[in-house]
Amino acid sequence: MNGQKLEALRDRIFAALERGAVRDARRSIEKLRRYEPAEAASLMTALCIEERDAKGALKAWQECRAHAPHEPYTIFLRARIHLLMGERRAALRILTPLFDAPMSAEVAEKVYNLAGQCARFLGAADKAVGFYARARDAAPNLALRALNASNVLFNRHYLPATPAEDRQAAEEYGSLFAAIQALDHRAHRRGQRLRIGYLSPDVREHVVLSFSYALMTALDPARFAVTVYALGVEDAYTEQVKRSVQDFRNLSRLTPEEAAYAIYRDGIDILVDLAGHTAGSTLPILAYRPAPVQISGIGYFASTGLRAVDYFLADPVLAAGDAEQGFTEELLVLPATHFCWQPLHSAPAALHPPAAGRSIVFGSFNNFTKVNDHVLRVWAEILRRVPESRLFLKADIFSEGRCARRGAGTDCRGRHSHEPCGCRGEFSGLSRGVQPHGHCARSIPLSRRRDDL
Repeated sequence: MNGQKLEALRDRIFAALERGAVRDARRSIEKLRRYEPAEAASLMTALCIEERDAKGALKAWQECRAHAPHEPYTIFLRARIHLLMGERRAALRILTPLFDAPMSAEVAEKVYNLAGQCARFLGAADKAVGFYARARDAAPNLALRALNASNVLFNRHYLPATPAEDRQAAEEYGSLFAAIQALDHRAHRRGQRLRIGYLSPDVREHVVLSFSYALMTALDPARFAVTVYALGVEDAYTEQVKRSVQDFRNLSRLTPEEAAYAIYRDGIDILVDLAGHTAGSTLPILAYRPAPVQISGIGYFASTGLRAVDYFLADPVLAAGDAEQGFTEELLVLPATHFCWQPLHSAPAALHPPAAGRSIVFGSFNNFTKVNDHVLRVWAEILRRVPESRLFLKADIFSEGRCARRGAGTDCRGRHSHEPCGCRGEFSGLSRGVQPHGHCARSIPLSRRRDDL
């Protein structure tokens, strides 16, 4: 098959993937295998990973290894299969020999991003920050640099830092967009109603919607025209938002520039970002300044670092002390709280009165990366002061092999202590269907060039 026909075959593969025709894509990959077996094996492995087919991915990867056993991308794919199977330690162990090894920029970004994901999950926030920084520096395009830079900022919150250091780190993110030409609002005119836009990847069953639903729906329609811009999947809660606001648009299929122009053409007076540096990629849209006034808040508690964001929604707790020195934005400090809680579900009936006939159980279902030695010592002291009480921890890390068997090697005196402490702790992995909030995970986009997979 000549080069032109091979390219046409690749076109059919990616066209099938774009329309979700996985079966057609598989057939075309099998055909490609006759002429470019190594490329086909890589495509099939990545496709199986995206389909969450660990068995199929491992089978396809065996062929990758046969063709190029020492290629960094082959090693990366094996680590990615470990991640799919929930084996983060194994994934990180396989990636380790690649650190500082010569790799293309495309593969290096994937390797360090995956290492960052694994380190974060295992509670090594300092290592996660370092890996994400290397992924950011290796990234071959602005979108990936921004994604990894957001992960750097997000994971820095698990580490001690001064407000000045936080601001400097945020400004480094903002500098990525220095070449972006902001949209011109000199001809902008306010109408009879103030046009408010809310931008969020979480207009669905999600904790952020619990804190933003009232903001979106409770404004007087005689004075305000509200448009909600979603950046993700929709569900029944999305439909409820659609019925409650003046306009709704899902921009998830647009590039940041295209999304910015769509908002700009709507003539929004004030655009409110509800995600910050959490997953969802709202900030690259704000970098174009699609509205003359832009605010961030609710979904993220620290500076965006973007000059295009004017204000940050805050309250006396968030703005306490010298916290404002950590922001590039001006803080809008509400008098009591910037939270407006609207539960998405009714609370279930209590099975028993609190502590009725039993010891008190303290619980934390947080991302375990937040739990450092200081937190554990405080918890240990609380347990000491409340005799017979117990501590119940529920986090994804306790689903992982050795963690599930040994409680992550953790006691209430330190994350890495193995001495008995009598902390009366219990551990459990996340319930099925529960997804942790906030982290910008990196998938494996299928692409034309093997190095881009």
